[in-house]
Amino acid sequence: NINITQNIIQLGDEDIMNVMSKEEQHIVLKQHVKCVLELIKRMHCSDKYPQFNNCVITCLKSPFAYTYNDEKKTFIAVDKNKLLNEIYECRRNDIEDMLETYHDELDDITLDKIQLLFDTLEKNPKYENECIDEVKLMIYNEKKLKQLVSK
Repeated sequence: NINITQNIIQLGDEDIMNVMSKEEQHIVLKQHVKCVLELIKRMHCSDKYPQFNNCVITCLKSPFAYTYNDEKKTFIAVDKNKLLNEIYECRRNDIEDMLETYHDELDDITLDKIQLLFDTLEKNPKYENECIDEVKLMIYNEKKLKQLVSK
């Protein structure tokens, strides 16, 4: 038997700038107004980076979700809405870091559309809530899909 151990990294401690390739970061940024959602999908819902699969939603109706706690070395129950907001905010900050790093390499359309995203999020909290709802479904559905495939 071969045992493979993957250390899960606590939400907020991910260092994607040094984990994701430059090319992959560019692909994420090229998603324009969907770049934050694309980053969340690649990080939290992908087998490519299992160390970032640090959040689980097991029931859409429940007010709770689970996030990995490094101190306790296990998943703990937390308020689902707070967790989703934290995920979105962390990945939005990562997008800002990517923009700062690759600003001179990106075309004007990409820069303008990502700025449009940030402006819309700033002016319209309802839009951010819609994005966070997409994150909730993405994380929930990914877990369910993995369970179905493994059966």
